[in-house]
Amino acid sequence: MSKSTVPILWSQRKDRILLTIDVPEVQSDTLKYEVTEKHFHAEGSTPDRSFVIDLDFYGPVKSENVVAGVHGKQTQFTLDRAEAGEYWPRLLSDTLKFPWLKVDWNHWIDEEEENKKPGYDMDGDFSKMCDNENFDDDDDDDEPLEDPADDESSEEEKDDEKSPENAETSPPADA
Repeated sequence: MSKSTVPILWSQRKDRILLTIDVPEVQSDTLKYEVTEKHFHAEGSTPDRSFVIDLDFYGPVKSENVVAGVHGKQTQFTLDRAEAGEYWPRLLSDTLKFPWLKVDWNHWIDEEEENKKPGYDMDGDFSKMCDNENFDDDDDDDEPLEDPADDESSEEEKDDEKSPENAETSPPADA
């Protein structure tokens, strides 16, 4: 059975699992971990306490090429899945819900979004939007749109034409 003494966040991709241990100031020299086909074990300590994590995964992972990093307030692990494929319905083999295990929404990417073309990924760069071949989805014959302001004078121009300074004056008939 899976257990942990610290909060864990997780997310996934089709080919890997991302684990984040949400404990500040983990001493990297005390961090030890072991990964087998369906099990993850980690131990470590902070200046205040030590922690132990045992996870029984839903599916198999590769025990080699585990990437671990201590980053200030969090410790992150990236584990390659044994076979890339559909997302797991859950991280653990247990169907129980554990209060210490939560989805890491900051790193989560939906399965459908993972396969999208780069043109769909905006990342705040709107110039990519025009590079998308599906940008124009309407079925018209791609004639340029007409701007109504081009056909009519603007209100300001109309007002200028009516103003007394621009009016042509003719001498009064009595003069």
